[in-house]
Amino acid sequence: MRNRIASDLHDEVGSSLSAITIGSQLAKQLGNCEDQRMQVLLSRIGSTSSESLRSMSDIVWAIDPKNDQGEALVKRMRRIANELLESKGVEVSFIVTGGVEELKLPMNARKDLLLIYKEAVHNASKYAEARNVSIHLSRAHGTLSLSVKDDGKGFDHALHPDGHGLGSMQRRGTTLGSMVLIESMMGEGTRISIQVHLTRIRD
Repeated sequence: MRNRIASDLHDEVGSSLSAITIGSQLAKQLGNCEDQRMQVLLSRIGSTSSESLRSMSDIVWAIDPKNDQGEALVKRMRRIANELLESKGVEVSFIVTGGVEELKLPMNARKDLLLIYKEAVHNASKYAEARNVSIHLSRAHGTLSLSVKDDGKGFDHALHPDGHGLGSMQRRGTTLGSMVLIESMMGEGTRISIQVHLTRIRD
């Protein structure tokens, strides 16, 4: 069942979103460049469909049974770091310890942990203006720990309690039976971390 759902999402929804993205780009090129409103609308359509395609890709990845092993999670995280950080010249330290690769996580837990991580890396890429990002994924004493730390400009959490996807990360952390810890100061960078007690995870 999970294989079929993943395949259907990839083939049907994925191809439709790709067609929308390509169509909006083509219409923007062929349209009247003097009509600024049309250009803005087409850009918005293209951006929305591209983001939806990326989100769907994460869901398909989470559903696919072949990604249940921790090794697949580590590979996905490395790929995200490469696409969002290293491709922009940000130095990345990616450390995995404690046999995370051998850990088998339930589908929903993998999805929530991956999306917390992706949001943290996205923030470091888009907002932090960081030069270096340290990512640490470890497993010890029945706990899976994730930390994403950057040396960027930081922010005042009190002024942005639900900004930069912070609220979404906290909700996903609650689903995992834990809490996302957000530490940041202006000019001092940001550290986002979570510790998941593996015995509390339910599929």
